[in-house]
Amino acid sequence: MGLLIGAFIFDALGIYPCPMCIVQRWCFAFAGLSALGLSIFKKNYLNTLLMVGLYGFLIFGILFSSRQIFVQNLPIDELMSIGGCGMPFSTMVEYQGLLNALIMAYQGGPSCAEDGWRFIFNFAEWALIAFLGMIFLKTISALKQK
Repeated sequence: MGLLIGAFIFDALGIYPCPMCIVQRWCFAFAGLSALGLSIFKKNYLNTLLMVGLYGFLIFGILFSSRQIFVQNLPIDELMSIGGCGMPFSTMVEYQGLLNALIMAYQGGPSCAEDGWRFIFNFAEWALIAFLGMIFLKTISALKQK
């Protein structure tokens, strides 16, 4: 639901997400699909695979959101020296391949440092809070089940 609201807000305001934001959206989407799979399927081996996927996407999201917060707080001279995000993420994937595009997106760049909108926190800070919260809640839930 949050992804749909976020996509609507970005489209309504005309804000185009940087590659780091796009990767964070995909992390949310795949974590959500993994969580949905965990609630539907009850087979032991499949649950283990889905749990590893869920935690993997959440940790990957934490890495990207914390890196974006770091990039947003860099001084302007240091920010201009990094140039990982120069083009749209889909173009990076098309020309560089997925792994290299992820590496380039993780490096960040001036477009990733923009503070497009803010409601108490910006997108990257809200994403970090959400990823950490989901890990905390899923860990508590898993411990209660055992």
